[in-house]
Amino acid sequence: MQRQGFLRSRARRAAATTHDQLIAGFVNIRSVQNKLDDLLAVIRDRSIDVLCLAETWHDDDCVGFRRLRAAGYNVVDRPRPRSAPPDLSTNHGSVAVIAVPGINLSRVNVATPQLSTFEHI
Repeated sequence: MQRQGFLRSRARRAAATTHDQLIAGFVNIRSVQNKLDDLLAVIRDRSIDVLCLAETWHDDDCVGFRRLRAAGYNVVDRPRPRSAPPDLSTNHGSVAVIAVPGINLSRVNVATPQLSTFEHI
């Protein structure tokens, strides 16, 4: 219950506020799966508009990112591809960017050779 109220409150703040600053942050989260409530508290407490995450350790169908999207946040992510054959181990690596409602995100296609040790969105 409290979680839903927070998300609605944050969506109203972002939609109603106009300012000429963009507040951005970066977190090496080392697995987003069990830290979503803490992550939302950081976004709220620091009034962060765009938060970049490294080491998210997530797959394509991340429940936490689906929850954020359902609440109106914009999420662009790039999970690290699984090796073949896929297994149930932790998918280390991966990156994501989260933005409050009202800020649009999109992937940028970087015209570089295939990078093997660098993840980007």
